[in-house]
Amino acid sequence: MERSCSSYFTGDPKSRRRLYSPLWQADENRIRRVAPMEFIGRYLSDWFDYGIGDEVHQLTAGDTAQGNALGTLAACTDRLVVLTGTLLSGYANDLYHLLFRLEAGKMVRLGYEWSEAGVRSFAETYRVLEQITTIQPTDNACSKARVTTQVKRRPGASPLMFGRFLMELGAFISLEDISCDLPTYTEEVIGVEMDPPLRAAYRQLEEDVKRALKEHRGNHSVMSVGLNALLMYPDRPYDLGELFGWEFDEETGRREKSLIGRAEYLDRECL
Repeated sequence: MERSCSSYFTGDPKSRRRLYSPLWQADENRIRRVAPMEFIGRYLSDWFDYGIGDEVHQLTAGDTAQGNALGTLAACTDRLVVLTGTLLSGYANDLYHLLFRLEAGKMVRLGYEWSEAGVRSFAETYRVLEQITTIQPTDNACSKARVTTQVKRRPGASPLMFGRFLMELGAFISLEDISCDLPTYTEEVIGVEMDPPLRAAYRQLEEDVKRALKEHRGNHSVMSVGLNALLMYPDRPYDLGELFGWEFDEETGRREKSLIGRAEYLDRECL
């Protein structure tokens, strides 16, 4: 900041402020934005009686914004209900961070801490391990057999975790348990006829694919490319161009391209 004897430069539209005055001020015209969960954590800690968190298995990671939001919600509500159809992705330590956010006091009383060391300790207690011992035979009687032991982590969790944490914390239901209270649900397939230009182009592409399948019987690449093109073309009848399959040529010893057909390029506005 340049010092000056005068308080202001009145002629300059960017007039300098008074000497030693603060170089900031509140901007009352700007829109102030704040994350809803941060606002709840700061100002509404005693406002809500209930909180609901859906698809909570996506929040089981460690120090993430979504996971921390669940922790804030748990701290600011009297009762919290979390829902998921996939409680475990296969391993016991998947539940560690979720349990810490829902019942931090209990986890601390059991001796766990919010750290990687805590995750390892939790996993060692509740995970499933497989110990593989390999004994390699020796070629002479004077040497001992070589024994190798390897411990691998296997999918699953100890039943102790269910009794210690989940039995008093969770309710497990299946679709059959609630099906009587669900509204009736039916599905219908409604066919939509193609407009004449699209129908004609599709029929031509269909004939090309049929001909290629007859000429290259058993060729999986021709079948895959042709069927994918037929499925895609009604919704996207442009930019496909020439369709090629691959076939092994015994004379050259190489995989050679073979033309399946040409998809007509229709206007992008075609429905």
